[in-house]
This record gives sequence, C-alpha cells and structure tokens, in this order.
Amino acid sequence: MRVTDIFSFGGGLETLQSDYRDEYDELVKAIESNTADEVFVKRTKEASKSGKFLASPGTMNHNILIEQLHDTYGWAVDHSAGRNKSEIEEIGKEPRSIGDPECEVDISPGERYGKRTVDGWKNSCCVEIQFGKYAFMIYDVLAKFGHFQQHDKIGLGIEVLPSNNLVQDMSTGVGYYEQLEAEISHLPTDYVNEEYRIPVVGIGVGFERPSIDHNNLEAEVGVTSQQTVADF
Repeated sequence: MRVTDIFSFGGGLETLQSDYRDEYDELVKAIESNTADEVFVKRTKEASKSGKFLASPGTMNHNILIEQLHDTYGWAVDHSAGRNKSEIEEIGKEPRSIGDPECEVDISPGERYGKRTVDGWKNSCCVEIQFGKYAFMIYDVLAKFGHFQQHDKIGLGIEVLPSNNLVQDMSTGVGYYEQLEAEISHLPTDYVNEEYRIPVVGIGVGFERPSIDHNNLEAEVGVTSQQTVADF
C-alpha cells in the first residue's frame, strides 16, 4: 500500500513540516506495511461485487494501528478488533483490542456518553484511519479534531482514507479521499470560524498508483480552502 494523494487544510502542511515530520514519517511507514495479500481477504455477499475478495478495513487497521503505530513506534491507539476477528485470523494474526487513555478526552468528568477517542495519538498529533462510512470523514475533520483541540490535545489532525481506486474494491458506502477533498473545498468561508479551524492533512492510500514524493510535499499537496458564495 502507498500514499497516493495528500491535501492540506487550515495550515496542515505547514504544521506538519514544522512540528510533526517524525510522526508523519512513522505513519507513512505504517501504511506501507500493508501488503495486498493481507488486505484483499474480505468475502462479500454484495451482489454487485460477488465473487471478489474485497479490501478488509479490519486487517488494514490492525496492521497500521496495532502492529506498526502501537507496537513499533509507541503511539497511543484506540482500536477494537471485535467485528473483524475472522479477517485478521485469516491472515494468521491474533486480533487485539487496545484502548489507551491518551486517546480519550471526556467532555465533562463522569458524563457517560461524553467520551471522544481518536484512532492514534502521539505528541499531540492525532490520526483517524477512516475506512468506514462516508459521513464520518467530515465529522472527523470539522468536529472530532476540534474537540481535541479545545482540550489542548491536538496540534495536527491527519485523516487517512482510501483513494477512489481502492474504494472500488471495498464494501459499498465507504468514503474516499477525493470525496472529502471536494466536500471541504465547497464549504462556505464562514462555516468554521478561522480561529477554530484545526490544521488538517488528508491522506489517500491505495495500491494502483505510485507513491507521492514525501521529500517534496509542497509540490504534491493540494491546498484546500473554504470558498465563498461568489465562487459558484
């Protein structure tokens, strides 16, 4: 697996380059640890994709979050293997669930449903591995990351998404990189006040296209900005 796309929002690239280059490099290595034979193991009953082995969010999450970010690089992670046990076992690995307190922030102490978590956290760099429903993409960028900023837990948010190429070989309803980039670029200017915009980097991953040049991110990144009504 390779990082095939990257965009910057709210000063994300500048923040990454100045403060979180080590964390970014570790995340890239974790993503690249996924091999096709460990990813395309999901059996499907969807009529439109019958007979295909689809990309498994469970194995990708396990490899990136547990084996790499947590075990190899010492990140705090919040990951549950419950729904994907069979696919993780399919590639000969042991499903593990980890809930690290550093990935949790409560809105108020003792509030039962107030807990918020991110998938990975290190040195105030938050990562969401979003291989799920498309509605969660924009929520992560405009709500969850902002929640962590208000609790002084985040300096940069990184959203990891399948590219449009990869999502063709996943279950239906999964969001993808190009979709999030388009959604953010079409937000009105004042949808989120400038003082509350979190530095965010969006990453698209897949197998079919070559990796971006990580040594020249300025040339690779698409700078996404909110637009005004007059732009339409």
